[in-house]
Amino acid sequence: TGIQRVVRNIFIGLHQLACDTRTFTLEPIYVNDQGVRFGRSFVREHLGLSIHGDDDVVSFESDDLLLMLDSSWISPQRFEPMYQDLRDRGGEIVWVVYDLVPILMPEVCHEQMCPIFSAWLDSVAAHSDGCVCISRSTEQDLISHFKTIVPDGQSRPWTRHFHLGSDLESGRVSTPSESTIKLTDRLRSQGYCLALSTVEPRKDHKTILAAFELLWSEGGSLPLVIVGKQGWNIEALAEQLRTHESYGERLFWIEQAGDGDVAHLISNATCLVQASLAEGFGLAVAEAGSKGVPLFPSDLAVFREIAGKDAAYFPVRDHRALAGALSRAYRSGEWISPKDVVAMSWAESSRTLADILLGPVSREGGASASSPQR
Repeated sequence: TGIQRVVRNIFIGLHQLACDTRTFTLEPIYVNDQGVRFGRSFVREHLGLSIHGDDDVVSFESDDLLLMLDSSWISPQRFEPMYQDLRDRGGEIVWVVYDLVPILMPEVCHEQMCPIFSAWLDSVAAHSDGCVCISRSTEQDLISHFKTIVPDGQSRPWTRHFHLGSDLESGRVSTPSESTIKLTDRLRSQGYCLALSTVEPRKDHKTILAAFELLWSEGGSLPLVIVGKQGWNIEALAEQLRTHESYGERLFWIEQAGDGDVAHLISNATCLVQASLAEGFGLAVAEAGSKGVPLFPSDLAVFREIAGKDAAYFPVRDHRALAGALSRAYRSGEWISPKDVVAMSWAESSRTLADILLGPVSREGGASASSPQR
């Protein structure tokens, strides 16, 4: 899924960069009741990387930079002893911020997430040196939020942004399942529209389904393939999808899909629709757009940051506009072909992040300046 996929790929990219340049050392860590420990065995087992050593207790050093990469939002106070230890030794703390949806649109989030996320951002503002966001739009949201929670005259964490990779699991994509291959073979003559994301309120599958119901009622035949697990607060929609009269005929919902399935479905799709109400980046738009798949995203600033003029945007929650855009393209065969979508490999994304954190990192050696305002 989203953030977990980012964490895996960024760690792999930074690990390769560390090995290639030998300008910094990368170590995975985790925090539990016993303190801070290395997570080397986890990385060896689950990411297949060659990282030597045991899962010993971490002893911070003066030039350490602590990159908080995962979605570790719950109980931020558990990190404070680690922060203090690192700060006492002159180290630096940087968080990756994926979006501010629980702050900006609490109505689409699980009710427990909003206070958890708000408390976490308060902790970030109080304890971190900097934040790296996954888009310019998210960085602007974060700057605005910091202005509301950090009094004038007090220092705020520095902010920067970078973009995520779009080459699916650092190019290490597995073979698609037999069922996925059978589905794409079955739909080959008609094509299909792909909707790729967890089925949860923010992704607005309700608008997507309404658009396709309108499209089908008017004689359209383009199938819809939804890929993503069931999320929170969408029980009624999930039931509507599973019991729909078109389910299994021109409406398909794949709730469990591996990396190979996702890659295969993207490469064979006629188009991709992303009806999100809010996003931090929009990984599916970058992934599909980088493969030349025509894009139909909701009109969000972050999607325009990624796709520019290479997409057919529709107003948020406007199923009629989406149905009309899909109908015109499908009937005429005139699709907007993505050519200038912001797309980079995970290796390039990881290098950009490393440059932000450490200064320009060259393959010839030597990380230059320290991170911003440090």
